[in-house]
Formats: sequence, structure tokens, C-alpha cells
Amino acid sequence: VQAARAGEERGALLALTQPGQVSGPFRWARGGFTVFHLLERLPARPMTFEEAKGYAEQDALTLGQEARLKKLLEEFRAKYKVKVDESLLEKLPDPAPAPAPAGPRS
Repeated sequence: VQAARAGEERGALLALTQPGQVSGPFRWARGGFTVFHLLERLPARPMTFEEAKGYAEQDALTLGQEARLKKLLEEFRAKYKVKVDESLLEKLPDPAPAPAPAGPRS
């Protein structure tokens, strides 16, 4: 359901083609509403190094954290006996969606 909502919002955002257009309101699963207002359209262009730098730094941090977590989990699996109760896992609610990335850092 959450992916479908994200698809609806993305579709509404992409449907805005002229500056000044406003989308209909979309209700967030966790409460509140979103309305998109297209202020201006800029021509497509490659990012500058400075614009891309923040994204690259965040990707590198994420990859490093994932590698450390994977190594730690492997160590724990080798050291400790873990039994997972799959029936309880199936009863857990879906996690809330992760917040959108903040964009490049300066």
C-alpha cells in the first residue's frame, strides 16, 4: 500500500508540467497531507562536482556502514546460537517508510 501511495504522489508530481500548477492533496499514511506546487521548470543538466559530492559521500558512508554491519552479524552468527520464530515475524506490522534523503551536503 505504501509503495502504491508513493507511486500516486510521484505520478501527480510528474503530471505537473507548467509553472503555477498545483496537485490535489494526498493523505500521508501517518497523518497529514501533501500538495505539490510547481514553481519553475529547469532544463536537465549534469550535476556539478559540488552538487554530486554530498550524494557520493552519503553513498560511501552507507556502503561502509552496511559492510561493517554485515561483518558484525557474521561474527554474531558464528559466536551465538539464534533461533528465529518466523510465525512471530509474520505478525509484525510493516515498518514506516524511511524519510527521503536530504540531498547534497555543502
